[in-house]
Amino acid sequence: MARTAPEAVLELEARSRDARAAEQRAQALRERWAERERHRLAGRNSAVARAVGWTLPLLAFWLLGSWVVDALFGGEHTGKQSIYQSQRGASVPLAAFVVLSAVAWLVQCGCEVLLARVQGRDYLLYGPWSWLSRVLGAGGRGLSKASQAMSGAARRTSGRGLGAVLLVGIVPLALILLLLSALTQMASLLWLLLLIAGPAAHAVAAGVRLHRWRQRHAEDERRALA
Repeated sequence: MARTAPEAVLELEARSRDARAAEQRAQALRERWAERERHRLAGRNSAVARAVGWTLPLLAFWLLGSWVVDALFGGEHTGKQSIYQSQRGASVPLAAFVVLSAVAWLVQCGCEVLLARVQGRDYLLYGPWSWLSRVLGAGGRGLSKASQAMSGAARRTSGRGLGAVLLVGIVPLALILLLLSALTQMASLLWLLLLIAGPAAHAVAAGVRLHRWRQRHAEDERRALA
């Protein structure tokens, strides 16, 4: 017992030193992460300014689209006829479109400002064009596949004569023209639907972006403190 007492004391002292070293290391990691968070949150104001600036083109888009739809399909609502007055159905006054455009932009701007306030310097580090380029890339791939499918159909019908090839090309064109004719009769209502559905889809997408950022942020914190 007397011989093992010094060894037990030394072991306890070693464990105590290891515990203190581990605690100091953990404290240093926590301070480093806290400094990183302060740096991130310090960029809130600039992030909010970027959010407002990047959503201003959306306001211009909504206002310009409302003006175009009203000019082409809505008329002046004072007895004058627009270009497609004979084809249009129910129309919405331009003033209502302007108000809805402003509301739509406020919803989208509010979503981006909320993201900017939460994310700080992490907000859209590479601008809004990175995710937009991915969307456009996906759309381009879809159009490419559709073009390849049409080309394949044309090659398959090449042995059946020119009439079959013309049929393959004319039938989709006729369907598109019929669809456009139907759309022009309710263009105002479709634009009104877009003014409602656009901000709603933006809000959902913003919620998804916020959820994914929080997951990445929690994972980064776990790794930084590990």
